Amino acid sequence: MVALQNSGIENGVLREIQGGSASDMILICHIATGIVQAKHAASVSSSADRTVATCISQYCVYLLKAAPELLPDDKAWSKKRYKAVSEEIDHLHSLHPSRKSVDYDQMDYAQMIELLSESSDQHEVVKNGVRLGKQLVEQQDAETVWGVLARLWSEMILYVAPSDNLKAHKESIARGGELLTLIWVLLNNAGIISRPGIRTAA
Repeated sequence: MVALQNSGIENGVLREIQGGSASDMILICHIATGIVQAKHAASVSSSADRTVATCISQYCVYLLKAAPELLPDDKAWSKKRYKAVSEEIDHLHSLHPSRKSVDYDQMDYAQMIELLSESSDQHEVVKNGVRLGKQLVEQQDAETVWGVLARLWSEMILYVAPSDNLKAHKESIARGGELLTLIWVLLNNAGIISRPGIRTAA
């Protein structure tokens, strides 16, 4: 991801993100985006970059949960991965009865880092999401980090859109369509039908 390569993120973290599947990349970056959002929750900034980053992040996770057949990885594998990471986060949350009434999305930065860093045997995706999120907030001010994340998520959705699964997109259109299908059509019309060096999971 070019946005992260130019933002001072450690090479080890970049290798973990870029060496994984598309589903893992989405989950890692979604966790990191949530951490950045918690860190800068009190910021008066309501920039376009923040809106772009958070909306595309949520949309990509929605695709993992509800329409994984539109993504590069095997549908069943993607759903299983999403479920495993979600259950890990829910498990960490359940370890703190006093926080059960607290909305995960409303936690402050310190609470979120403590929660997500607590388990020593947690899922690698969660670990890498925390590592990325912490590096982003430690190295960037609010305006800069939202610019990085807006570029990252714009790259992400263009990265996952190319597909040869015509059936899945036809079924998506029959249900009313998805944003990803529209991007897929535009990329196809531009002659972009594959992604470079993707590692898919099956």
